[in-house]
Amino acid sequence: MRLRNTVVLIGLVVLLGFSAAITSAQGETPGSCPVIVQEAINVTGQACSGAGRNQACYGNIRLAAEPRDDAEVFTFEQTGDTVNLLDIRSLSLSPMDQQAGEWGVALMRVQANLPETLPGQNVTFLLFGDTEIRSAVRSSAPVTPEATAEATAEATPEPEPITLDATVQSSQNVNVRSLPSTSGTIVQVFSPGTVITAIGRTADSAWINVELEGGQTGWISAQLVVIDGETATLAVTDGSGQQTAPAAPENVLSAGIPVEGSIDAAGTPVVYLFDALEGDALDIELEVTGGDLVPQVEILDPAGNPLTIGRPTEADGRISVALSGLALPQDGQYQIVAGSWEDYGLSSGSYSLRVDFNPALSFRRPMQAFYFRSGIADAQCEEAPDSGLLIQTPEGAGEIFLLVNEVRVQLGSTAYLQSQAEATLDIYLIEGAGRAEAFDEAQFIPAGTVVSVPLDADLAASGPPGEPQPYDQTALASLPIAGLEQPITIAEPLAESEILTGDVAINLTWDNGADMDIWLVEPDGAIIYYGNPSSISGAQLDQDTNAACESNFGNQENITWPTGQPRLGVHTLWVREWSDCGYGTATWTLTVTIGETVVLQETGQGEAEFSFER
Repeated sequence: MRLRNTVVLIGLVVLLGFSAAITSAQGETPGSCPVIVQEAINVTGQACSGAGRNQACYGNIRLAAEPRDDAEVFTFEQTGDTVNLLDIRSLSLSPMDQQAGEWGVALMRVQANLPETLPGQNVTFLLFGDTEIRSAVRSSAPVTPEATAEATAEATPEPEPITLDATVQSSQNVNVRSLPSTSGTIVQVFSPGTVITAIGRTADSAWINVELEGGQTGWISAQLVVIDGETATLAVTDGSGQQTAPAAPENVLSAGIPVEGSIDAAGTPVVYLFDALEGDALDIELEVTGGDLVPQVEILDPAGNPLTIGRPTEADGRISVALSGLALPQDGQYQIVAGSWEDYGLSSGSYSLRVDFNPALSFRRPMQAFYFRSGIADAQCEEAPDSGLLIQTPEGAGEIFLLVNEVRVQLGSTAYLQSQAEATLDIYLIEGAGRAEAFDEAQFIPAGTVVSVPLDADLAASGPPGEPQPYDQTALASLPIAGLEQPITIAEPLAESEILTGDVAINLTWDNGADMDIWLVEPDGAIIYYGNPSSISGAQLDQDTNAACESNFGNQENITWPTGQPRLGVHTLWVREWSDCGYGTATWTLTVTIGETVVLQETGQGEAEFSFER
C-alpha cells in the first residue's frame, strides 16, 4: 500500500497555558533550530501527559490526521488534542520550518500485544519531523448474528463435502440399510474387509452414511466400520443429501468473549462460527465446568476441511483443551467444533469456550501494524535529529510484536526507525534487544547495532533483513529520548567482533546410558521438555533420549530454533536426571552456541540450572 499525502484537519496550535513551561535554550536565538527542538519536546511532554491507551496526541505543530471512513467525528487541531487510534487512517507530520517555528511532533500510546490486565502499560511511539504513519491493521466485518446470516447467504462458499474411507470390521457380512436404524430396509450387504466411502453421519455418530453403486446411499452401524479419520468431520445428514446447518446464528463467536455450552449424553458435537482472515492466528481454550466430559476441539476451514484437533489435558484436577497460535490459511468463516473425545468414548458435560486472536501473531490491535515513511538526513542543526520514529516498550512487559512495512518487528527495548520507499527500513536498537523478520528470514538485533530491510516503491519489504551492523552513535546523539516514558542511555555501538549472528543451539551430552533430560523455560514462560517438545517460538526438542531407560539416540538431546527465532530475554535451562538406569551417576556437558560462538558451556553431575540471554 502506497502512503498518500493528505491534508486533513490542519489547524493552528494555541500555546497559551504552556508558555510558562517553555524557555529558550540558553544563548540561542528564539525561533532557531535548537530552540524549536527543545520547545517542541517540552510542549509535547506536558500537553500529552494525559493521553491514554490506544490514543494519539497532538504534540507540536504541524500535524495532519486522516480519519477512517467509519470514524467518529473528532478534533485534532492543536496541542494537547487526542484521538483514538481506531479513528485514524494516517498521521502526517511537518518537517522543520525555522521561519514558521514549526517541527511536527506526535505521541502515541499503543497497546500492541500487551494484555488487557495491564491498562497502565503502553508502548510509546514518538514521531518527529518529516514522517507519515498509516495504519495497516486488518479487520474482518463485525461478528454479529445478523452479519453472519447475511454473509452466509451472500458470500460464504458452499463447503465441499468431506468423505472418508471406512473399512468393514466384522466376523461376518454386515447389512447396509435405507435408514439409520435396524428397522430400515436392507439395501446391500458388505463382506468383512470391504473399503467403502463414508459421506455423512447421524448427529450422535451412531450411524454412518455411505456411498453405494448407482449414486445411491445407505446406512451402516458405526460399530461395524473403522473410519480412516475423524468421524466428527463428516457432515451430519438425514441421508437425503441435505446437510444439517453447521451452526445457528446464536453460535457465532466474538473474539475474546467466552461462551458456555454443553455436550449431551449422545456426545453430539456443538459447532460455532468465527470470522477471520488469512494470516490470523488463533488462541482457543475450552475448559470443562461440569459433568464427566473428556473434550476435544476441532477446527475446520471455510470450505469445511479439517485443520487440526485439540486433545484434552489435565492439570490440578482441571480438564481443558488449549490451542495457541493456530495459523489460518484463508479469509472466511471457520468452524470451531466442541465435542467428546472419540478415543475416550462418549462423555458429556458443560464447558466454557473462548476463541481470540493471538495478539503477538495477528496484529489486530490499533496501530500494531502500519506503514511508515520518514525524511532522511534532514536535521537542520546539531541539536536536531533526523526525522524518524522512536518506539519504547514498557519495562518488565516482555516482548512487543509489531508489523512495520510488512516486517515483523519484535522489541523488548527502545528503537529508532527511519524508512524510505525504494530504499530501506532502518531499525536502530539503542537499548535492549530486538528482532526483524521478512521473507521467512529473521535477524536478531542487539543494542548498539542497526538492521536494514529493503523496501519497494509501496514501502513494503522486498527482501529479508540484513545482518546487524554497528551504528554511528554521533548521528543518534540528538534523538529526543527525553520525550520517552522511561529514561535511557543510548547504547555504545558494538564492534563487529561483538555481534553474534547465526542459529541458536542447545546441546546436552552425557557419558553413560542414564535417562537425562534437558528442560528449557523461554522468556514468556513456555516450557520445552520431553512432554512438550515444541513451542510457537519455533523451539524444538529433537528427542527424549534413553526414555524409561530404553537406550537410544546416543546419549544426547538438542533444542534448536529456525534462524533468529528465540524469544528475547533470559532463557533458563534445567539439566535433570530421570534415572541413572543402573549405570551410575552420569557426567554431562551443556553447551549453548549462537552461530559459531559458544556463549555457555558447563560440565557437571546430577541436576543443575543455568541461564543465557538472547
